[in-house]
Amino acid sequence: MQKNIKMLLFIIPTLIILGLVFIYWYNYYLTNKEEQEKIKIDEYNFEQLEKVKSVLNSLDKNSYSFDNIWDFNKQFNINIEPIKNCYYLSNKNWWEKYIFWFKLESNKYIDKYWTKSYIYPKYDIVKEEICLWMPDLDWSKWKGCWDGNRDLFERIISNPCEDD
Repeated sequence: MQKNIKMLLFIIPTLIILGLVFIYWYNYYLTNKEEQEKIKIDEYNFEQLEKVKSVLNSLDKNSYSFDNIWDFNKQFNINIEPIKNCYYLSNKNWWEKYIFWFKLESNKYIDKYWTKSYIYPKYDIVKEEICLWMPDLDWSKWKGCWDGNRDLFERIISNPCEDD
């Protein structure tokens, strides 16, 4: 009887430890595999940005006009194509020559840039403050304010592209 108890005291902790090691390994493998896929998406997006930069950085801002990636592709005969979510690409951005914006997918790049989206050269768009409240000005029904322009752009980069 005492021999069986000693055997159980050995087998049960061993099985628990093996189970925990398996769970840790399985979660690490899945997380690592998913993260690697997300890193590939981000690196692809940075490659697309480099294509845009190689074309536009040498040109005068007034020599071209485009509202989105389809206009850009047609005008410059380049195939900028997102593989997950859409890009915001336009040169109608007030002070900048153009803006290229995409959503970051991987923790590696989110941690590196401290944001969930990458904007090149920078977010320099006029803030369109939208505030909602009820007409009777009952402040308990205040809905708050947000930047309408940024909201539109974040919706674009968070969803697959729709043809214009």
